[in-house]
Amino acid sequence: MRKLFTGILLAAALPAFASITSDVNEGIKTADAIVSEAIAACDGGAACQELAIEEALAAGLDVDTVLSAAIAGGTDATLASNAAVNAGQSPADVNNAVTTALANLTATAAGGPAQGGFNAAPAPSNTPTAPALTTTTGVSQAN
Repeated sequence: MRKLFTGILLAAALPAFASITSDVNEGIKTADAIVSEAIAACDGGAACQELAIEEALAAGLDVDTVLSAAIAGGTDATLASNAAVNAGQSPADVNNAVTTALANLTATAAGGPAQGGFNAAPAPSNTPTAPALTTTTGVSQAN
C-alpha cells in the first residue's frame, strides 16, 4: 500500500520528467544526470525530493550516486539520508554516502577536484601568489 501511495504521490509531484525507473531502464542518461534532473524538477519541494530519492533507489541506482547527486542538487543532507533509509538502505551505507557527498561538495565548492561528475570550477584569478616567507636570523634552533 505504501508503494502505491508513493507512486501516486511521485506521479503527481514529478510532472516535469518521465519516471526515474523508465530513464534508468532506457540507459540513455547517466545515473547522476537522472537524479539531478529529478531533483531539479522538484523545484525545492522536500516531499518531491524525498520521493525522487526513494524511486531512484528502488530503480536500482546505488546509494552513493543517488545521494551525491541529490545533495549536489540542493537536497538537504538530513532529508536525503532519511529518504534513503526509508527506501530500505542500511543506515551505515547511507551515513557513508552522505559523508562522502558532503566532502565532495565541500571540495568542489572550495575549488578542489570535482568528484562524482560535478564540476564547480573556481573563479579565475590574475593575482600572482606571493612566495612563501622565509627568515634567516643566524640563531641556531638546535639544542
